[in-house]
Amino acid sequence: MALVVALLATTACGSGSRAPSQPAPSQPAPGTQAPPQSTAAAPATPFAVGVRRETFTRAGSRTLPTTIWYPAKDGQPAPGRFPVVLFSHGLGGAPDDYAALLRRWAAAGFVVAAPAYPKTHRGVRDPDITDVVNQPADASYVLSRLLDGPLRASLDAKHLAAAGHSAGGITTVGLFTSSRDNRLAAGVVLAGNALGVGLNFTGPSAPLLFVHGEADGVVPYSIGRAVYERVPWPKALLTLPGQGHVVVAGTAAWAAVAATTLDFLRWTLYADSAAKSRLRADAGTVATLDARFFGGTHHRAQDLQLHREDPAQVDLRQVPAGGPGDHDPPARGGAFERVVERGRANRLHHHIDPLGQPGTGFHRRGAQRRDALPLGGVAACRVHPRP
Repeated sequence: MALVVALLATTACGSGSRAPSQPAPSQPAPGTQAPPQSTAAAPATPFAVGVRRETFTRAGSRTLPTTIWYPAKDGQPAPGRFPVVLFSHGLGGAPDDYAALLRRWAAAGFVVAAPAYPKTHRGVRDPDITDVVNQPADASYVLSRLLDGPLRASLDAKHLAAAGHSAGGITTVGLFTSSRDNRLAAGVVLAGNALGVGLNFTGPSAPLLFVHGEADGVVPYSIGRAVYERVPWPKALLTLPGQGHVVVAGTAAWAAVAATTLDFLRWTLYADSAAKSRLRADAGTVATLDARFFGGTHHRAQDLQLHREDPAQVDLRQVPAGGPGDHDPPARGGAFERVVERGRANRLHHHIDPLGQPGTGFHRRGAQRRDALPLGGVAACRVHPRP
């Protein structure tokens, strides 16, 4: 699944400066108000952007080539310490696919680290979408190595966020649910869902921003919204009418995504109240913003009941890969079947529970009978002829 932010353009930025330090304000009660605040004000002018590449290896075999964009000045890391954003790519994608967006974040005063995951990045010989359940641990590992690496003097280790698109959105959700990384103060989920990682949001309150196209044919909007509704913390949903799974750089919709995600990161990691106040305006006329930043849990029981009674099933045989470089489905129905199927002679097919609950095995009425074999959110179903 490689939305957003297609990200085939680049962003040119001049050198910039960081505003002077300020005392850290007091913290609000968990689950209600503002996120943790940085001890430095958000930079007033953009930085040049430096790029470096590191390779980390977790558990002896999970190799994680990582691209890092950082604020720079005169060819070196800019003076000061900057909040960190860990970004996760989509299925069949790569970190560089998102360079336009991630460079913009770096120019605004964030260090952005984007690993290429071993079983889901573009070019991997044997892709496996079910491996997404291992990616939150990969992301946390990369974050730990980064914080102790050559750029550590430039990193504000107390102000960290995660973001990701599609399968990377699943990874991001997992960092706040099944694989909670308590270091994270905020998250951005682009066209994501809770496949395999569940909906048990836990740990310290962390504001989350969801971004989803209403015409998304890979991860339907209803699925993304259902996950959003279950978040018990301050949250917002940017809805893009008419947009699909990937929003192309240079369009008005892409500009809205770039502006609102940056506003959100500036607010959550720098306590930039002006950025928070710009969120709705920066959505422009091409998007709508549902912002629930105060008051704890907000559930729309009507929406959730609709999903449970008539789930918006995603049949993986019919879903295109959706990522840059993987739009043409292979033989026998598409990348999802290829990467999830185990044993073609058994005619395995696959279904996603729209709320990410493992092992539920939803299927359409009138379909052939299926015996669900839970795979952590993906039910691989053996097909039997109808009697």
